[in-house]
Amino acid sequence: MIGMLASAGATIYVPDGGGAYSSSYDLNMAGITIEAAVGADNPIGNFSGLISGTYGLTIGDGSLPVTVQLTNSSNTYGGGALIKSGSTLIGTPGGAIPDSHQISLSGGTIQFSISNGSPTIHNTFVLSGGGTIEGIGGGNAYLQQPVSGSGPLTIGGIVQLAAAPGTNTYTGGTIVPSGATLYGTVSTVPSSDTGGITLSGGTVDFISSGTYDGPVSLVEGTTSTIICSYLYLNHLTGAGGLIVPSGSEIIIVDEASYTGPTTIDGLLWVATSTFSSPSVTCNNDLTFQGDGSFGGGVSGTGIITNTSGVRQLSGEISGGISTQIGGGILWLQNSNNTYSGGNLMQGSSTLKGTSSSISGDVTFQTDTTGNTLIFTDSDADGTFGNSISGDGTGTISFQGTKTLTINQPIPNGAQVESTGRGTLVLGGTQAYTGSTTISGGSTLGFKQVLLHK
Repeated sequence: MIGMLASAGATIYVPDGGGAYSSSYDLNMAGITIEAAVGADNPIGNFSGLISGTYGLTIGDGSLPVTVQLTNSSNTYGGGALIKSGSTLIGTPGGAIPDSHQISLSGGTIQFSISNGSPTIHNTFVLSGGGTIEGIGGGNAYLQQPVSGSGPLTIGGIVQLAAAPGTNTYTGGTIVPSGATLYGTVSTVPSSDTGGITLSGGTVDFISSGTYDGPVSLVEGTTSTIICSYLYLNHLTGAGGLIVPSGSEIIIVDEASYTGPTTIDGLLWVATSTFSSPSVTCNNDLTFQGDGSFGGGVSGTGIITNTSGVRQLSGEISGGISTQIGGGILWLQNSNNTYSGGNLMQGSSTLKGTSSSISGDVTFQTDTTGNTLIFTDSDADGTFGNSISGDGTGTISFQGTKTLTINQPIPNGAQVESTGRGTLVLGGTQAYTGSTTISGGSTLGFKQVLLHK
């Protein structure tokens, strides 16, 4: 047991007793250090007595880890706390761990015990070679004051960086491991010149819309979640997976080079030339903007949208996926595509592929113009047996070198052209009123066709 202490520079050694070491005596601090006793294996010391005085508290010696839990909610010690590498300080905010003092982390961990809610924590934090801040017990550690120094900062449990925008100046980045959730804004989470965010299975929740300038790295072997309302990301890298939950919209504007799987229950907008995820489960909306390619497979019940540019998709598309072309060219290149959701062309748009890669029905949206459906069958003869319909106008173009048979009626008002060296065969009864153009050495054939024009 430890009695009343007042001597400057005193050290308390926590023994290794096979369980938690407890002391109920009061401590009148004059610069006290609590360390693990020699030979102890990360012992735990529970201190329930009143800790007072004007000097700081040091946890650990930097080599032998120790865990110290303060349980007296009336502690009044001043001078803050220094937590050294491998050691942990546990207590309730504003009580066992007094407010308004600086907590220095030199590779150590501070755990705020919060059973519920989001109590405001008024301590400032200084990192020296990194440290961990955790909110444990199910509540949110709401950090109102800045975090500075040299990181990285590791998040545990639930933590919210709520200091004034731009005042969190720590360098080295922010690490959010599995089971942890970081709340913040694009202004409170340090970004481009300070290391960005590393997600290793955790969750980051941006509570306001905007652009996060820093890199976000996804760690291999983990799947992480980004929650937001409307978020622009410049760089999304790494080898881990990503979940975009329902209600979240993420726009990647520069680099989408991460190589883990993606699950989209919200919206993922890819405005980069490359997208490296090997597989996407899309249950809502995967949107492409600008020229580029994507070789991953897509499955699910959502929509693949193209808004502009030429986007080449060489991976297999399956399930209930549908495509929606609002502009530019969506070029489907995988002959094993089996998606069944159909294809909607919304004006000044092009859907390009073969009779095997374009799966499902094609619709020209009502009151739209400039739609072009291009078939490029050149490796083998093909048959497109799905419907081509809609009140919008457009062109059905065959640019292949083999024989393509279209067995469904061409929509009224559509134009037909065959410009390659192959043969286009129109089957069934045709009544379209648009023009028919044959050029470039191509051939047009008919099977029970009635042309009205």
